[in-house]
Amino acid sequence: MDRQEILNRLMAFPYDRDEYWVITGSAMVMYGIKEHAGDIDLGCSVKMADLLESDGYLYGRTKDGNRWFKVGESIEIFESWLYGSTIKMEGFRVISLNGLIEMKEKIGREKDFKDIALIKSFLKVKEELYSGDLPANEVKKMVCFLTSSPVIPGTDTLNPTNSFIEELHRHFPKNCQALFVCSDPDLYDKTDFFANETKRIFENAGFLFGGFRILDRRNAHKASELVKNSSLIILAGGHVPTQNRFFSKIGLRALLKDYNGILIGISAGSMNSAETVYAQPERDGEAMDPAYQRFLPGLGLTKTMLLPHYQENKDDILDGLRVYEDIAFSDSYGNVFYAIPDGTYLLIEGGKEELRGEAYRISNGNMLQVSKANDIVRL
Repeated sequence: MDRQEILNRLMAFPYDRDEYWVITGSAMVMYGIKEHAGDIDLGCSVKMADLLESDGYLYGRTKDGNRWFKVGESIEIFESWLYGSTIKMEGFRVISLNGLIEMKEKIGREKDFKDIALIKSFLKVKEELYSGDLPANEVKKMVCFLTSSPVIPGTDTLNPTNSFIEELHRHFPKNCQALFVCSDPDLYDKTDFFANETKRIFENAGFLFGGFRILDRRNAHKASELVKNSSLIILAGGHVPTQNRFFSKIGLRALLKDYNGILIGISAGSMNSAETVYAQPERDGEAMDPAYQRFLPGLGLTKTMLLPHYQENKDDILDGLRVYEDIAFSDSYGNVFYAIPDGTYLLIEGGKEELRGEAYRISNGNMLQVSKANDIVRL
């Protein structure tokens, strides 16, 4: 089963998530080291083992004398089996990679040593990419995740669809120094709230930070220093023109020219990442205002113009006009927009761009679905 299947089984598993943890091959799938596992192996506390026994599950004993349960056809649970520590991913505890290596060394089968080699290779790639130890002829380059929203709609859980979490784990830097760039530089309380929520959501999914700072009007004079000292930049969602003016004010486009870390765009942040930004009218009066600028200069990270939250706003009416059929379609003559729902994102890596997930191409007054969930479209 793949990562999503594992998550689906665990979400339906009716026991306290803090009393068990994912181990062995299923943990490797959770980290993105392997694509599939045959079943789900879990370690559990003595408390949970007692509960399983009282619920009537039959068990055997390991050579250490601990209980071993088989739950259904796909889950095996081992009492008190843990090396090292655990981290949280998608709200579930998962054995740390160092603990997993130690566990597989103790098991000692041929396939376990092959798995250890895969884990060490995975760790080595991450270290080389983000510790500055690349070969002299290779240059680190920015990797962008331009999302509609990285969160499952209606929840505070990071969205694993379209391999978003696996891809992010593949690039996520050690001792991550994050910078949350606001959408409105003067709404301090709102920015602080969303920055803290974003940090919490990513941490709950297993992404840990060595530092997490905010960039808005309060410290705009330090923008160059903050960008330079960051290995992950998050561009917040909000009102596109307001954020665009702030990006221009601090010269963010120039500051990102030599930036070699990870960049995550959220909604407006993704839209403002384009060379030319389509600032689709969104507030009352904007669609009818002849002075409203619908096309703005952006950060120049891509030529792709994104329209986020398609599943949410596809039927919206603004100033008496349908936001897609009457506004976006009319503005698409001579342009190309991609409407994407939450869960879809544009991945930019090594000069290549891929749409991951469901997307709709809008151009010259027409819309065409170009991909479905889990599809990859090279642009």
